Amino acid sequence: MVSELIPIQTGKTPFMNVFKFLLFISLFSFFSCSLPALSVQKQSITQNIIKTHGFYYNKPDYWSFMIYQNGVFRGDFGVDEKNIESVIRSFTDSNYTRDDYKIPYAWGLFEIKNNTINIERWRSGEWAAYGKTKYSGILLNDSTLLVDHPVVGKDTFYFYYFPVKPDSTNKFIK
Repeated sequence: MVSELIPIQTGKTPFMNVFKFLLFISLFSFFSCSLPALSVQKQSITQNIIKTHGFYYNKPDYWSFMIYQNGVFRGDFGVDEKNIESVIRSFTDSNYTRDDYKIPYAWGLFEIKNNTINIERWRSGEWAAYGKTKYSGILLNDSTLLVDHPVVGKDTFYFYYFPVKPDSTNKFIK
């Protein structure tokens, strides 16, 4: 006696399996890419205690960042060529800057309390999960900072006036 297999329809089609898989991937991506909240509060600088119309850099590594009068932090970039022209190019050349507006780890917040600057920004992580990095420094004067930087250690960052400073508006900080 030969038994015949009769397919039973359960309402599931190959399309449903593909749909479930895509839904899973979408939800995984959404939740794994969410940004942790920054603990530094966005606040504008109302006094002229620090210069903001330019960027800060260290020597001889030329790590750099910008701080904006509205409390936004941008940067923490290193450059391959260790000179001020490379730093300027990293903030002005569209080949570099267009990615800044797509990635959260180019952005953060800072606050100044007494003579201390506290910086908190997102950092990239594995599997698109973002963490955050927090560090601080001392304002030596309105254009020089002594920062305990997470990459270069405790170092002096000098102000460089920048006549055409890029905008601080980004999709990560409201």
